Amino acid sequence: MIRIELLPIFPVLLAVAIGASVLAGSATPASAAQTTHTCKPVDVTTFPERTHVRCNTAASGGIVFFAIPTSNNEHAARILSTLLGAHLAGRTIVVGYDSADVSGTAFGCAQHDCRRLLYVGVQ
Repeated sequence: MIRIELLPIFPVLLAVAIGASVLAGSATPASAAQTTHTCKPVDVTTFPERTHVRCNTAASGGIVFFAIPTSNNEHAARILSTLLGAHLAGRTIVVGYDSADVSGTAFGCAQHDCRRLLYVGVQ
């Protein structure tokens, strides 16, 4: 007969379960103003301080630009690659943004027509 001892692994399983519940409980809810906009990119530009995309249609509030700071080079490069690929292929993009977040002014995103880009997808 084979006997399996669970006692040595029990503390590890307990630690994993507790860690997962702490992480789940500490997740912050999405902003009430977070939304998406679907459009065709008509301009993709990168500047020293930001990379932005201009959409062919305006989101609510007249927002046509969505931008990210270039301070995180790797993230900015991934976003730029996605935006350029969609633009060159004539594909539609879905951008995620927070309509109430005007913090993009710190890196050149104008408050009246631009919002910080949270994520982008290609359709």
